[in-house]
This record gives sequence, C-alpha cells and structure tokens, in this order.
Amino acid sequence: MQMYNLPGEGNEGTRIEFNPNYISIDEVIKQISFLTSCNKFRLSRLDVAFDIVDEYDLHDFVIDLPRVKRQTISSSASKLETLYLGAPKSNKRVRIYDKRLERLSHGYSEFQLPSRWWRVEVQLRANYARDWLRCVEPSLPAFARFDALDDTSRLISIGFMSGHDMSFLSTKKLRTWRSKVCSAQTDLRDELTTAFNDNVHQLNAQINTLLDNFEFESVQVPK
Repeated sequence: MQMYNLPGEGNEGTRIEFNPNYISIDEVIKQISFLTSCNKFRLSRLDVAFDIVDEYDLHDFVIDLPRVKRQTISSSASKLETLYLGAPKSNKRVRIYDKRLERLSHGYSEFQLPSRWWRVEVQLRANYARDWLRCVEPSLPAFARFDALDDTSRLISIGFMSGHDMSFLSTKKLRTWRSKVCSAQTDLRDELTTAFNDNVHQLNAQINTLLDNFEFESVQVPK
C-alpha cells in the first residue's frame, strides 16, 4: 500500500493503491479508515491486470486495438518492451509490457523468474472505472501471429511493433492492415476474456466491499 500527496490546495488528490493479490480487503479498510473522518472518496481509476506466463511470447504477435492511438517502446534490437493503446489522458487505455524485463531491471535474478512473463493492463478512469464490468472485455486488443498475415501486412506490422514512424501510410492502407490483424487474431484474447470472467465475481466482491464501507468521492484503486 502506498500513499502520495499530489499537487493541490490542502494536498487534495491523495492517492491510495492496493493490489488484492498481496493485501486483503479487510486490511485495506483498516489502513484507510482513519481518512474517512475528514475525506470523501470516489473510484476514479481501476486497473485490471492479466499476467501471461510462459505459455505465450508476445514478441511473436502483432497486437492492435483499432481506432486508438498507439505508442511503442522497443529495445535497441527493435524488440517490443512496452505497448500503449490509447492516449495518456484517455479514460480507457491498455498497457502491455515485458514484466520479466521489468523485474530484471529491479534486481531480480533470471533464476527467480519464469522464462517469459508479459502483463496486459486495462486502465479505466472516471465513469469507465465505475462501469468496469462492461468496459474491460471490449478494451482487450487483438493478438495475431506474424506468420498468419500476408507479406504486406506482416511488413507493416514489423514497423508498428518496432515503434517506427508509420505516418506515411494512407488511412485506407492503415484500416486494411488493422482489419487483417483483427481477422487473424488467435485464441489469446479469448483466454484473457475467460480469465476475467472466471475472476469477475471475486473482483466485484472486493471492490464492492470497499464501496460499501466508505462514502467514496476520490480514490484510485489499481489492479
């Protein structure tokens, strides 16, 4: 659990984060109960995270979500490290990153980590956070294998997934490419959707427990 004082009069904008994988709802309630005497809260952001461990290597995939802005961060070898789908201030944004690489950069040993570990995070703000049950699944991107695409679409995909400037493409060419990526998507998106649906009741119970215990007006609850 972490707390931050953000800029603003009277330190307005205090942010509370918790991950229910590591801290129980009861403990969260206990930790923030002292704030309720002088503060009100609202659910302003919620992140739902999916971990993809060992089974898939996202370097083998083209990843896209049509009609949204994309930003790619790649290694010096042009390998994907982080992909953002959606603008930074958007109320719906997806972040996909190499979780294993992140852990290695924080001092973990290779022997402590799985051979492949990717994380997909659906980040929802404002009304989308409060309507998260209906917003997570449509926010998941399409995953297509490079070798499932025709040569032209594969070349365009390599450019996009390496973070190169592809603004020279016409709108028509871009729409055609995205259409082919979506039509060639694998079962990975379906597996993420299934994982979400299998856990949605537990997630809903955890979040509702918080909402039932406090009169919320300003809190951030990622993951």
